Amino acid sequence: GARSPPSAAPPARAVRLLATRDFGAVGDGVTDNTLAFEAAVAAAAKHAAEGGAELVVPGGVFLSAPFNLTSNFSLRLEAGATLRALDDFARWPVVAPLPTYGTGRDHAAAPRRGAFLGGEGLMDVAILGGNGTIDGAGQKWWDAHRDGSESITRGHLVEFINSTDILLHNTTFANSPFWTIHPYRCKRFVAKMVSVISPFDSPNTDGIDPDSTEDVLIEDFYCSTGDDCVAIKSGWDCAGRAVGAPSQNIVINNIWANSQAAAGVTIGSEMSGGVRNVTVSNARFVGCKSGFRIKSSVHRGAYVQNINVENVWLENVQVGIQVNDFYGDPNPICVPAQTAVPNVSDILLSNVRGRGAKLTADLEGLSEGWIGITLRNISLDGSGGWYCAKVRGVATDCSPAPCDMLLPAAVQMRKYMRKYLLGSVAIALVGLACVWWRGGGARGRYERVPQLSQQFLCDEEA
Repeated sequence: GARSPPSAAPPARAVRLLATRDFGAVGDGVTDNTLAFEAAVAAAAKHAAEGGAELVVPGGVFLSAPFNLTSNFSLRLEAGATLRALDDFARWPVVAPLPTYGTGRDHAAAPRRGAFLGGEGLMDVAILGGNGTIDGAGQKWWDAHRDGSESITRGHLVEFINSTDILLHNTTFANSPFWTIHPYRCKRFVAKMVSVISPFDSPNTDGIDPDSTEDVLIEDFYCSTGDDCVAIKSGWDCAGRAVGAPSQNIVINNIWANSQAAAGVTIGSEMSGGVRNVTVSNARFVGCKSGFRIKSSVHRGAYVQNINVENVWLENVQVGIQVNDFYGDPNPICVPAQTAVPNVSDILLSNVRGRGAKLTADLEGLSEGWIGITLRNISLDGSGGWYCAKVRGVATDCSPAPCDMLLPAAVQMRKYMRKYLLGSVAIALVGLACVWWRGGGARGRYERVPQLSQQFLCDEEA
């Protein structure tokens, strides 16, 4: 079962370092500060035994190429501080694909770019402060993706790999080249009072993507971006199944999301290591393509189970609730493409309200593996209906009315009996009319009845 979420309390550090005073960083929006930040991180690493160090970045715009952080370390961005990535592609390192993907996400049998900030095998790291900004300067990356000149998958803005006790607090993350915040195979990851902002048309700029990561808290989160605001992942097809590292024990609370191209909160589509024990509560999804979504395909395999979504407001979304097993391209390294049916079950949505959805729910399972879902108290005023196929479960207290297959058994029986009885009465009346006809009861009015009706209703012989 789900465990209690990790603590969101910022860590106390024994040593305080200042990027400008101690390492010569210049926040003029022009100077390349890469060497200054690398030196600051190296100096902080020497204080690990004392409880670590905090590097303070004051107001100003500080340019840098990507650099790694260290354990027992806090990066504090004070009010008015912006740490902006250089958009020189050559300065972003090329790294090996992640094991659960086996390839860069956008280019087959190819590596990928490293992240602007992050690290591998770290412990006790925080990015925090007075709502300063980490800016990925993504425009050139987006343009290269659109015009086809990109040959290596773009880097994330922040990525932690195989790391423990990671905190992001009171910071804005903007304009990522690719997925914005990507904890991969981490434990105890917290994002609190975080904002992610990118243009609506920026490609693949997901907000926070926990990937094969466990014990996660995402709370007080604001997101306005070009893709899913939260996307829970766990690997891609055969590569993900081979590792089998799930994302689990995830709490998402009090979020506001606007993504015109994607969903407020998504599970998938890369979920081949499994996803379980997820709670989403007190969420507001405005202007999204989908509110809450689970997306998978016949190639993904694994499972999505024990998902609880409650107390959600939806406004002017295209689809309120979407659980669909027909989404996602197959991993090109899995040759030939393998059939692996995902188990999507034990899904509960309750107290979902709102208005203006074009479609209340789209629930589409596979013939080989139906979706199992329960819906309670779903009320979307002025919204379109439901579409259901290959889905089992029950929907109660829902408006618009749900698909017949999700009605409680007693309600389904009453509807069937009404339909059956009405049909039976209609057949009986037609039969009586035919007997009456054949008995001569209507001979005097024969000329009023078309020949077709006579033949169809009673099939009377000449």
